[in-house]
Amino acid sequence: MIITLVYSRFRIILIAAVLLGRANLAASEIILFEAPLGTLSFVSIHEAGHVTVAKSCGFLAVSAKVFQMSKYGVGTFWKGQTSLTGGGAGKGMALIKLGGRFAEQFLDKSNRIHQPSFLDVIGDRSIISHSDKLSQIDLGSFSLLEAQRRTYLILTSRMTDLDRIYKSLYHRHTYP
Repeated sequence: MIITLVYSRFRIILIAAVLLGRANLAASEIILFEAPLGTLSFVSIHEAGHVTVAKSCGFLAVSAKVFQMSKYGVGTFWKGQTSLTGGGAGKGMALIKLGGRFAEQFLDKSNRIHQPSFLDVIGDRSIISHSDKLSQIDLGSFSLLEAQRRTYLILTSRMTDLDRIYKSLYHRHTYP
């Protein structure tokens, strides 16, 4: 299996087979990430975004964890998982999925939480994980722009929570 990694200003291009363990790829299976993919800080802020938005959408039990994985040819990297219970089916799911992706923009290069502009957040077109992709069912009656706007407003109004959850995941690797 050929593994290709190209680094340029935190831009990492990974061939999906590296992560999925597959050898044959189509060109459309290249995944582009605009962040230090697989680092503890990146995964922690991503999961903190999911948790922050889920809590604001009324989910009663929200937990997250970050953990290390190893893959042959890739090495060791960080992954995350968020669990939700107690919310209505589909209620706020688009917002929760966008929350992880948007929260990545709230972490500066020195790993501190800051408030980016709405255009900075939605202007980054990097591809999100398969589990975070939106469907029309996730959006419900929201337009994509309305879901993006609501997610951004939740994160900006709960930056203290976002920071606290991020630090818990970063230092203890679990929330709560």
